Amino acid sequence: MPFEIVVLQVGNYIPISPVRDDVAAAYKKGMEWKASKMLLPYKQLCSEKKETDRLRQVIEKEMLKVEKMKIKVKMTNIAIFLLLNW
Repeated sequence: MPFEIVVLQVGNYIPISPVRDDVAAAYKKGMEWKASKMLLPYKQLCSEKKETDRLRQVIEKEMLKVEKMKIKVKMTNIAIFLLLNW
């Protein structure tokens, strides 16, 4: 699912379409990193218990769905950059 907007902590939305590709890619990579960091304990739990990769993938997929629905981005350098250059 492509990112179409950046949601700021104060509730404002910034469309990502007029933003340079490298800035949008950095934002997307940052969001993926946050999701990966959030899922790390679950991945470790599955690894320690010798669960199959399939179970880990299902948990990861469901957690990402939930996070995509309720994601709110704190003011980051990228968000500030987007505001100043939009």
